[in-house]
This record gives sequence, structure tokens and C-alpha cells, in this order.
Amino acid sequence: MGTWGPAIFSDDMACDVREGFREFIADGMTPEEATNKLLEAHTDLDDVDERPVFWLALASTQWKCGRLLGRVKAEAIAVLDAGADLDKWREEASPRDVRKRERALAKLRGQQLTPQRAPTKIRKAFQDITEYKRGDAISYRLLSGRLVIMRVVEISEGDAVVDLCDWIGEETPVPQIIESLPRKFSDREHQEWEPVKHLLDDEWRHLNQGRFTVYRQSARDGHGGRATVVATDITIPWPENDGLRAIYFGGWKEFDSFLMRDFGIE
Repeated sequence: MGTWGPAIFSDDMACDVREGFREFIADGMTPEEATNKLLEAHTDLDDVDERPVFWLALASTQWKCGRLLGRVKAEAIAVLDAGADLDKWREEASPRDVRKRERALAKLRGQQLTPQRAPTKIRKAFQDITEYKRGDAISYRLLSGRLVIMRVVEISEGDAVVDLCDWIGEETPVPQIIESLPRKFSDREHQEWEPVKHLLDDEWRHLNQGRFTVYRQSARDGHGGRATVVATDITIPWPENDGLRAIYFGGWKEFDSFLMRDFGIE
């Protein structure tokens, strides 16, 4: 279980429960159906650490959505009354974090014992499906008017993973030139790994590989026509799923600032 703070949702499992319930409701399920689907998915609720997280997160989510079920409320109150969650925090956390957890649990109890709001409308989360394919070359016109070139090296979970060519200019190169262009590495990653470069040897260029994803964060997040496929089926010298990590830059609206910050390009 990944826990990074004392808040109810400062926990990987709690976030999964919240997102799962909201997605099921957005798909048209009733609160009962969504709850049952979550119970089917979480087969580890006999675990003394996992069970409190699950029921507290689900109860909080349902209350905020205006869909709190009686059985979920009962389970959450039982967890709170038993005190097992707080006992775990007293054993493992600092006194300051224990006090924060106490306040978070007290707030949750108060919510559970007060009338909930009317059911809120839950829309399906936006999911971008990339228009690009492995082997595509994409030109992007910067705010300065100059062009950069990216090559799609992989499609991962619906996102296009690209590398940035070490090139900037006014006119798009021909496909043969694009294939031969070296990769532009990230200045930020270079700084990040520089202190241990001498320990990495051949892994240095793989860790500092300047690979990132291009995607929309919302239906309104677009490149405004500044990104264009200028070649297809170019040769990619790296195999798919080769294990090299990719940076997530935050959507097209952030692309120019990302290139400036991480690559020094403007």
C-alpha cells in the first residue's frame, strides 16, 4: 500500500477506490452496482491494513457524491469505532501526523453523521486517444515561429511516446534526414543525474534519454494546428517497450513552456 500522508486520500488504494466508484457511476451504474464491482475487485479486505482504507475512502466518496449507502456508512463507522486505523498510525507515524490523522477521521465521522447532499452529476473522465502511430514524424511550430521535430517511438496506454530531434529550423527536413537526426536530450534530466553520472556508465544515456509523451489533458487542450505529421513509417532504431522512461509534460497547452524548461528551446 502506498501512503504518503495522513489525509483520507493520501493513499494509493484510497484514490483507486474513489476513482473506481466515480467511473462506475459515470458509466451508468447504480451506487449498489458500483459498490459491488469495487468489492469484487478488492479481494484483500481481510487484511487489517487494507480494510479500513477501503471502507473509509468509499464512504467519503459516496457521501461527497450524494450516494452514501447504508451498508457502506455502517462499515465506515465500525472502522472508526474500532480504532484500528488510528492504532496503526500511532505505531508507525510521528505524533504530528497522528494528530492530523485524528482530525481527518473526525471530519469523516462528522460527514457520515450529517445529511448528505443531493446526488451530483458525474461525467466520464476525458481520455485522449492518440491520432499518431509509431513511425510518425511530427513537426511543431514554436511560439517563436521556428520548427522542432519529434518522432513517435512507441504507443503506450493510448499516448504517443516521442523523442525530440536535435534540430530546429524554418523548413521541415525530408524523411531521410529526419530518420538520421540525433535525439535531443533533456537539460533538466542531465542536471538531475550529473552527480551520479560516473556510476551509471552505459546506462547514462538511457536514463538521460529525453523521451516524453504528447497528449491532450482535456477536450479543449489542443495544439492549435501547430503540430503536423510530416512523415510516416520512418525507421525507429529503438524497439517498442524497451523500458526507457518517459516524461509527462502536462498537455499541449504546456508544451512550449515544457520545451523551454527541460530542453532550453524557444
